[in-house]
Amino acid sequence: MRDYKNMENRLKLLNKLLVVVCSILGLFSFVNSAQADSTAYNQLLPQITEKWESKQLFENNSNRLGYALMDIDKNGTDELLIGLINLINDEKWELFEVYYMNGNTPTPLFDRFWDTSHRMGTVINTYTDGSIIVFESSPGIMSYRLFQLSKENKEPTLIKQSQFRSGEGDSDDLDLDSKTKIDTSTIEYTSLNLPIIGDNMDPNPPMPKSLVDAKIGDEIPLPSELVGTWINKEPNKGTKPGRASSLILGEDGSYTGTFKDGDIRGKVSRLKKVSENGFIVLTENQENDFFSLIVGLGGGLPPGHRLEHGMVLEGRTLYNVSWVLKEGEEDYSKPSKLVTFVNPTYGPKKLEKKAEQEVAKKTDTKEEPTQDSSEKKKPEQEVGKQGDTVAESTQDTSEETNSEQKLFENIPVFGLIAGAGLVLVFILAIFWFKK
Repeated sequence: MRDYKNMENRLKLLNKLLVVVCSILGLFSFVNSAQADSTAYNQLLPQITEKWESKQLFENNSNRLGYALMDIDKNGTDELLIGLINLINDEKWELFEVYYMNGNTPTPLFDRFWDTSHRMGTVINTYTDGSIIVFESSPGIMSYRLFQLSKENKEPTLIKQSQFRSGEGDSDDLDLDSKTKIDTSTIEYTSLNLPIIGDNMDPNPPMPKSLVDAKIGDEIPLPSELVGTWINKEPNKGTKPGRASSLILGEDGSYTGTFKDGDIRGKVSRLKKVSENGFIVLTENQENDFFSLIVGLGGGLPPGHRLEHGMVLEGRTLYNVSWVLKEGEEDYSKPSKLVTFVNPTYGPKKLEKKAEQEVAKKTDTKEEPTQDSSEKKKPEQEVGKQGDTVAESTQDTSEETNSEQKLFENIPVFGLIAGAGLVLVFILAIFWFKK
C-alpha cells in the first residue's frame, strides 16, 4: 500500500514537471511567433498613397501623410501607424489609420472613410494596454468602436461598439479614464515614399572607406557607395516649399535635385573634407553651380564672410548643408542643415555581411590544410599506409566535428532550453521509479 502511495505521488510530481516544461515551450513558441517582419508593411505604403490621392486628400497640397511603427500592445510585433498633418493650418499630427499584423498579413484595423462633403470626422486613440478606440461622427450621428489587439498576432477583438444620435448617448461607460493614452501627435512620421528598413539592414552603416581615410583638407572623388537615390526624409516630399524631394547621385558624379516645378542638375568634381563627416561639394562650374538643394534663400553675408555648400553624412542620413565662414577663421563645426535625405538601400546588409564572414572563415580553413599538406608531402610519403590511415581518420573526425557544430548552430536557443528541460524530467522519472 505504501509503495502504491509513493508511486502515485511520484506520478503526480512528474505530471507537474511535464506541465511546467510544456508551459515553457508554449512561452517560447509565443515569443517566436511574435517576431513578425515589419518590412511586410512596405507593400501597403504605395497603396495607401494611391488610395488617398484618388479621394483628393492631397488636394491643394494642404495635407500630408506619413508612417510610423509602434508596438502598441508590447507583443514584439509593430503596428503601422499612418499620420495626417494639415500644412495650411500648421496643426499637429493626428492618427489617421492603423494597420496590424494578422499572422503575416498586414491588415487595416477598420475601413477609413473620407468625404469632406459629408463632413465626416474620425478620431483614433491608442492606449498602453493594447486597446484602440475609433470615434466617428457625421451630422447628428455619433459612434465608437473599442478594439483590443491580439497578443498572438490574430484578428483584434471588438470589445464594445455603439451608435447614437447626438445628445442621446455618450461614452461614459467605456471607462477610458482608467487607461493610459499614447500621444501619437509627437511621433516622428516618415514619408510614405520611403520603405521600411528591415532588421537585416545595418541601422547605422559606416562611411565609405575613402571618406574615413581622407585627412582634413583632402579632396577626393565621389565614392561609389553614395551613388543612388536619396529621398527627402520629411513626409511627402518635405513640409516646406523649395526643398528637393529627392537627390539622385550618378556614377559619373552627376546629381539631380528633383523639385515639383523642375530639376536642378550639376556634376560633382570633388569632395573636400572639412570635418569628420562634413564635406564641401566642389562642382565643375564653381561660379554658377552650387550644391544647394533648396531654393528661395535670401539675405546677404556679413562683411568678410563667404558661403560654402556641401554635405554631412550621418549613418543612413545625408544632409545638404551650408557654412557661413569668416575669412581666416573658418569653422566647419556648425553647418546649417538645409535638406535631410535618407537612402534605405545605403550600406551593407547584416545577413550579407555575416555570410561574407562565414565564407572568409571557410576559405581560410581550406587554405591552411593545403599549405600544410604541400610542406609535409614528403614525410607523408615516407610514412606510407599507416600515415594515410591516420590522416583519413583525422579528416573524418574533423568533418564530424564541423557537422556537429553546424547542427548545434541551427538549433534555436529556446529549443535547447526546452530539450534540456525534457531530458531533466526523464532522468528524474527514471530515478524515482528505480528508487
